[in-house]
Amino acid sequence: MRDDMGLQAGWAVDDSGQTEFPYSVRATLPLMREAGAAWVRINLRLGACYQDWTTPGCDGRTALDAYDEVLAEAEAQGLQVLALLSNETWHGQQAAWSAGSAEAAGGDGSNDYLRAYVAAAATLAERLAGRVTAWELWNEPNAWTEAPARGGTFMYPSNWAWLLQQQAALGGPLAVVTHGLVIREWLQRGPLQLPAHLQAPDRLSNTSLTVASAAAPHNVALVDCTAHLASGAAAADPHSLSGG
Repeated sequence: MRDDMGLQAGWAVDDSGQTEFPYSVRATLPLMREAGAAWVRINLRLGACYQDWTTPGCDGRTALDAYDEVLAEAEAQGLQVLALLSNETWHGQQAAWSAGSAEAAGGDGSNDYLRAYVAAAATLAERLAGRVTAWELWNEPNAWTEAPARGGTFMYPSNWAWLLQQQAALGGPLAVVTHGLVIREWLQRGPLQLPAHLQAPDRLSNTSLTVASAAAPHNVALVDCTAHLASGAAAADPHSLSGG
């Protein structure tokens, strides 16, 4: 078993509030452990049973109570938890979480959905403190299915930046997992600040690592690092669009 390997299953809680069903997270946790995983990624989705995280839902308990069951099983299996705060962590549609963007509405990126999402995240962080090893904010904010920039889990960069500012205000480390094209844009036009002793590459290698401070002015400490990749895998693929 490697302590840096993890797996993800499907839903942890279904739309009737159940945690035990075919291919659920609870049902597959023993298999993950048997496969040698040390981590499990769990999407904290509300689902149809619950209107929020603290109001009893269709099964008479809260969403927090339901996820307590799932995390207890993960702990019993000796798995560390990466908790995903996704677009399903709070009820709403793309129009709601993309409202108030600088790009389309001339706003600052904030909106009612994102404020409620942040409040829900605070509730979850308090309840699950010590049980979740790492948190992931949103899932693929740059992933859209229809041009121009609609569908999927896409939000405008200004909405995404506003979310990151709320996390940065809490202190502690911030990890942003995104496409190389986004990092390249941030290096060229901001908000990332590249110091004089570092040079931006012509392109970013696939799965390379760039490290910057969470708080403004977001100074870059490491750029396009591939030291974590296996020997021979560090060379950039000229056919890849990871950062070209």
